[in-house]
Amino acid sequence: MKAKRYDRSLENTLRGRLEEVFEAGDWSEYLALLAAVTRDFPNGITLLDSPYPIERFTCVVHVFEFTEKPEFIAIASRGFNIVIAGPKFAHWLLEKGLLAEVGEANASDGDVILYFDPEGRIKHAGLNRGNGRVESKWGKGGLFQHGLFEIPASYGMTAKFFRRIPCEKALEYFRSFAREKGMLFWTKDQYNFHIHGRRSEAHMRVVSQKTAVEIMRAFEDVGRSSDYTKLLYGRDFPDWFVAQASNCYDWNWQNILIALRNGNFFDSNSYFSDVGITGEYLSRAEKRALGDKLIQRLAALAVTLPRGESVYHSLQLDGFDVDKSDLRLIGLEGPISAAQEEDALTILTKQSGLPNIKAVEKHIEDAHGLYTNGKFHPSLNESRNLLQAIIDAVSSETDRHGKHSLGLPGATANRLEYLKKLAFLTADEEAAYKAAWGSLSAGSHPGVPEREQARIGLILALEFAQLLLLKFENWRSNGHRGFSNP
Repeated sequence: MKAKRYDRSLENTLRGRLEEVFEAGDWSEYLALLAAVTRDFPNGITLLDSPYPIERFTCVVHVFEFTEKPEFIAIASRGFNIVIAGPKFAHWLLEKGLLAEVGEANASDGDVILYFDPEGRIKHAGLNRGNGRVESKWGKGGLFQHGLFEIPASYGMTAKFFRRIPCEKALEYFRSFAREKGMLFWTKDQYNFHIHGRRSEAHMRVVSQKTAVEIMRAFEDVGRSSDYTKLLYGRDFPDWFVAQASNCYDWNWQNILIALRNGNFFDSNSYFSDVGITGEYLSRAEKRALGDKLIQRLAALAVTLPRGESVYHSLQLDGFDVDKSDLRLIGLEGPISAAQEEDALTILTKQSGLPNIKAVEKHIEDAHGLYTNGKFHPSLNESRNLLQAIIDAVSSETDRHGKHSLGLPGATANRLEYLKKLAFLTADEEAAYKAAWGSLSAGSHPGVPEREQARIGLILALEFAQLLLLKFENWRSNGHRGFSNP
């Protein structure tokens, strides 16, 4: 089929002058230069009102009606192996035989026009509007209607006409084009798996902020940014995750972890700012859920790094074990997380009004930190000191208010008996606290790994300390003399 060729002897000066319009520094200068060209070379070029911001689409995006289409934006806004709807996409359609060429006389309104240079490269695209008129977007300029060759000189010398492809079909082709170029996509099942998968195994726990800090430290020790790309991409992290971490966060692990937790990581940094980077539209809650899943996957990977032991110990206090081969966290038996119990105890301590709040908080911090650093026996000692500090504080505060004739004894066992005599503790509670105290003070438990002794000891101290503070809150509200029904 014979292509329509531009005659170099006609309008060549017009096309050269139109090329100069592109050198304008801003829109007002652009319009002024275009007006000057029209005065010197009368033409049929008309500026059209665009229904979309002019910077949000290109000539190819316009002819395939991709502008503002969510399915297109979800792909075009992704950064790694970036795929755009440009000349390469148009060439791909031709190579696949997906564009049906027609003669100009048989072209319908809305059919596609592609402009080629002498080497056969596509330089521009427009829509046929009949009677020799074309609608096209010019670079950074506006949307115009013009004669077939009333275009800048660099936009090609030959024009060919092709049947319009319905937008839905064109989007399907663009997705195939992106996949051939190396872009990874999640199916809906994969997407649901990454957000909702393995719920029962992890009991829907989250990685604590303390563990997040350990993850940051582990990755920061890796070194160069190229190492991060190979490390994560090689372990099947999605391409959009690697791209976002590199291009938008410059591998700043503090910012990456925080953004994953609050969901902001999934917002695009391009001019398609209202669209996420995953290829799926996510609500704020879904972004946070997916962020937590990725943090868990990063945590599992961090365990395999040189500083991974500290991450692993911290994860255990969060209630997780690690499957290193599959890079996933497995919830330890039961719903208790030491990190969550630490947070709950810290809140209760601040609400209690006890005078030694700072000492209690220091015991919590030291017990956790020592465990994370693999110092299990010292961690167990701090857990015991934590429980002792709470027992001492409740006993001393009760005595200070002078509502009872009994004097305050020394030693932890005696103070537990003192609280029983005042009816603060029942006989069963006193026995339980003495048993817990004895377990924390035993020094060793044959047959139980030291690491597990420390982990269980910390959880035991946290639970018993919370029970004391909950009782003390009610006790205090009744003048340190009894309890009311909660």
